[in-house]
Amino acid sequence: MHSASKRFAILSNMNFLNKKPLFFAVTAAVFLGILLIVFREFAFNPDTLMLNSDQLNGIGSRILRAENAVVTEWDDSRLGGVPTIDALFADVYHPLVWVQFITDPARAVGFKFILTVWVAFMSAMLLAWNLTGNRWWAALLGMLYAFSPEYFTYIYGGHDGKMMVFAIAPLALLAIRKIVRDGSLPYLIILALSITWMILGSHLQLTYLFLWGAGFYTLYEAFFHCDSFKTKGKRIGLAAAGLAFGLAISCFQVVPPYMYTTTQSVRGEGDHTNLGHAVSWSLHQEELAQMLLPGFIGVDVYEYDDKAGKRAADTLRDGLTRLNISFILSDINCGQNDPNDALRANRGEFVKAIREAERQAGDSRSQKARGNLGTRDSTKLRAGSQLLTKSFWDPGL
Repeated sequence: MHSASKRFAILSNMNFLNKKPLFFAVTAAVFLGILLIVFREFAFNPDTLMLNSDQLNGIGSRILRAENAVVTEWDDSRLGGVPTIDALFADVYHPLVWVQFITDPARAVGFKFILTVWVAFMSAMLLAWNLTGNRWWAALLGMLYAFSPEYFTYIYGGHDGKMMVFAIAPLALLAIRKIVRDGSLPYLIILALSITWMILGSHLQLTYLFLWGAGFYTLYEAFFHCDSFKTKGKRIGLAAAGLAFGLAISCFQVVPPYMYTTTQSVRGEGDHTNLGHAVSWSLHQEELAQMLLPGFIGVDVYEYDDKAGKRAADTLRDGLTRLNISFILSDINCGQNDPNDALRANRGEFVKAIREAERQAGDSRSQKARGNLGTRDSTKLRAGSQLLTKSFWDPGL
């Protein structure tokens, strides 16, 4: 009798989970805890950075923004130089940019990825809950979506813009579903804000493709779940209004890249806008299969045998030698495989190594000056040492 009453008391104490908002909040908090455990080496060590291959390129602009509230107009760290609003994906006006102002801007990149995966979980969970009607299935499907190999490994590539589109896409689809089936005005606002979130992530290509799919999904919902043509027209009109509001809110993020791409960038030329160029970037068969059946990634993201990086350094050294430009060689890896890993592992030690390399370059220039080797040779040495340094390090650090 006592054990039965005890079990009843335990079940009664768990009844709070039957409340949908509370269950959602508890599940979201648990998943955030899981993410912090997965990324514990980064999250709880203030001297480390998130491992990825792309995000450190524009770190100087981020630090300048965080310290001086200034957005540079031009970023020369990507593609030979592009407007900042087109270069720093999700780092200019996106809602998650606030993280850069409350923590170290270099570490804020990593926290932004963690928060994006968290949003993906909550967004997918809400859609799955609406589709299945079961909260436990919703939690499971949300976790599978956020941890899917195709999506989760975007972190290493630094593809925050893509991740932000995929993170909010399930919520946008849920909003369309509610708008068309129920004529919900609150979900019209959610749709507009979801589209704004995508566009402010600066990955306009993926947002463009999603909106095409969302448009077809809207037509499907309208023609199969609305009774009369009048109702169909009204519900499609509501969805279109949500799209229009989203575009209006975020138009300042769309217009500058569009003007630059169509008037100045090589990406707007005829050879880069035809069908042949578009299909040249299509997924190969293995990638298509992995979108349906998760497979093993099989990529050594730590690059313990960085042959490509070594070849690049050798090519640069040989080129400077052939051009008769003096240079120095300095190990700035701090015991790591390459400078990127050294920066991620211990930024303080990495900066010290850079300063030491600069000191060696300065000493070498002084020695050449004392040897009366001439101003021309000294200029060559300075250019060579700066070229080697800039190849591996962003002065904004």
